[in-house]
Amino acid sequence: MLQDIRKHARGKAAKVVVAGIAVVLCSFGLESLFSHLTGFGASKDKSLIHINGEAVSRASIDKQIASLKASGQLAEGMEADARKELQQQLVVSTLLTQYMNNGGLRVSSDEALQALAFQLQAKDMDDARAKLQQLARQYGASPEALLDMQQRFMQSQLLEEATKASVWSTPSERQRLLALQQEKRTFRYKVLSSRELGQGVDVSQQEMQQYYDANKAAFMRPEQVRFNYVLLDRDAMSASAPVDDAVLRQAYERRLAAAHPRVSDIIITISSTRDEAAARARMAEAQQRLDQGESFASVARRYSDDSASASRGGDLGSVDADSFGNDFYRQVQPLKAGQRSKPFVLDGAVHLVQVTGLDVGSFDSMKAELTSELRQQQSDGPYDKAVRKLGDLVDESDDFNAVAKALGVPMQTSDWAAQADRKPFDNPKVMAEAFDPSVKDKGYNSQVIRLDDHRTMVLHVIESRAAQQLNFDEVRDQVRARVEQQKVAQAIDARGRQLAQQLQQGNGSVDGWSQVRDAGRSSVDVEPAVLAAAFTVTRPNGDQPQYAFRSLGNGERGVIIMLQKTSVDTSASLDERLGKELDNANSRAVLGGLVEQLQHQAKIEE
Repeated sequence: MLQDIRKHARGKAAKVVVAGIAVVLCSFGLESLFSHLTGFGASKDKSLIHINGEAVSRASIDKQIASLKASGQLAEGMEADARKELQQQLVVSTLLTQYMNNGGLRVSSDEALQALAFQLQAKDMDDARAKLQQLARQYGASPEALLDMQQRFMQSQLLEEATKASVWSTPSERQRLLALQQEKRTFRYKVLSSRELGQGVDVSQQEMQQYYDANKAAFMRPEQVRFNYVLLDRDAMSASAPVDDAVLRQAYERRLAAAHPRVSDIIITISSTRDEAAARARMAEAQQRLDQGESFASVARRYSDDSASASRGGDLGSVDADSFGNDFYRQVQPLKAGQRSKPFVLDGAVHLVQVTGLDVGSFDSMKAELTSELRQQQSDGPYDKAVRKLGDLVDESDDFNAVAKALGVPMQTSDWAAQADRKPFDNPKVMAEAFDPSVKDKGYNSQVIRLDDHRTMVLHVIESRAAQQLNFDEVRDQVRARVEQQKVAQAIDARGRQLAQQLQQGNGSVDGWSQVRDAGRSSVDVEPAVLAAAFTVTRPNGDQPQYAFRSLGNGERGVIIMLQKTSVDTSASLDERLGKELDNANSRAVLGGLVEQLQHQAKIEE
């Protein structure tokens, strides 16, 4: 089925890249798997694309755009490009699905359910169906949509396997990959920045005006809203809750009971030159000093054979059963602070341990922490009850102020905010709700928004204003900064190219070179951007160094590279991982050719 594609695919990978076919097929999210695949023969409207006679909805694109806006990942002025890219993905997804169905690469719903049963660790098929229902409710999708996604994913795997089976890498291809992977480069470099220009750049009023006129779309005030909101804060609710001192004492006693002991240990090793009896005799000497009043720490430094703990006076820190094993912890557990054990033999040594304290502070030092913890516990019930009441009130009441009063919390008002803004709550759900058409345009209250485990809110938009072009005077400083940045980048680029050309001709000189020897593509001894630039320079011809200039980042820095030599370790062999990478690259090339061929043959109507 794919044999005729390989020839067509050669050289086409740069034009169409299909990286991970499953991502392409499933890129529209759980909630929209069915929304873009309507039935055949649907009536034509603006929301549909007809691909080889199949009606495909654009609804998933709208959802993707809204999601990107809500998360702040879609910059102003980029929506048109994003829609174009998402529509291209939708077309590719549909064409590949049609291709697989027509070619017999099908997966039945039973096969998909069996695969899901394994992934969901279901006991049997009935349990799998029940877990699928639960998963669907969690994602707000239908079980059929999830099953459809699994079928598409399994189809994509079949296509990938079929593609890999039809491609291979030749010895010469593998040798070229090996040479690229094993190449080492020795070079000097000099980073150029605005300091090397000798003076700053001048920006005229005319240049600023010209830049503003050419880039007005970059100086828009986005659409904004203001909203009232009611915020339930678990911490605020608990701050005023009274806590009885006796309850605090009880909480502290529970902490004491659960606290891990701090332990010190004197360790006398048993060896070929010291048997157990001799070790116990030496431990008896240590005990005698302890009985005479010498501190445990002092005796441990003198007698313990474990140099690490002996240097700390035998201190092992706080311990539990996992620290040194159950046998050791059984000797420690019955002891109270200040008590020490009898000598015992464990792991080839005689031990004497003393509990020096508990890993817990005094009551006074922990009182504030315990108070906060108890207040938090006391507020759990009232907070959860208030959250449920908030949900009921929002659904039932048109008076937002009455909602706040019923809950006993103030109604607050936000500043003007755009959809990409994160403040004041640093949660994309807030602005997603505020810009939902039913909330922004129709005056409905938002859904209940759980900001985190401690805060829940509801909002009501009171005012909105459309996107507006900012005039030149409002953004003068921004324009100046951008023009300055642009001119600095241009000046660095011109200076760098001039120096590189002069050096290549033997006429120039540069001070302050940095030397790098035998650097590979993943070397860590040089700045990654500089290393990447060095590997773009043409290899030297003979002993003559090759000079080149490359911009770095946004152009405010650049680097002159003097490439001195390159070398390849000819004794190395291509490992299995790199061989697979090459085969995968060839597979992607074939898929790229397949996609291009399908698009060329497709009948697409909008």
